[in-house]
Amino acid sequence: MGISEENPGYGDNDLVVPSNWTVTFVEGQLAVSCTVAPKNVETDAITNLYVGITNPTDSSQFYCSGSVTAIHGSPPSGNTMTGFSQTYLFDPKVHGGSVRSVIFGYVQTSLGSSSFMFHQLFTVG
Repeated sequence: MGISEENPGYGDNDLVVPSNWTVTFVEGQLAVSCTVAPKNVETDAITNLYVGITNPTDSSQFYCSGSVTAIHGSPPSGNTMTGFSQTYLFDPKVHGGSVRSVIFGYVQTSLGSSSFMFHQLFTVG
């Protein structure tokens, strides 16, 4: 697996820190996971996290997605969320050796809810 650092800005990306971004392709199954934490751990909280994988040359070709949402009320300040998704729809022989992972979500701040979105390009194989 290779990784290309690319995080085009969208929303309030400066409010969160993504980590442990992992893509695996084992026995025909493509899986991605990522953990997101608020930068301001004293006041901010992650409320929703969506993780997906798409074709880097055709963003309308979405292979999979998964989501995690705070279930009961407001999550505590400084919380983290880990998102995960997996699929058998991706085939490197058909789709090529690259996939783009996308994480999107919301962080609750003292000023209200703000969105964030990051992209990461991975080479499979």
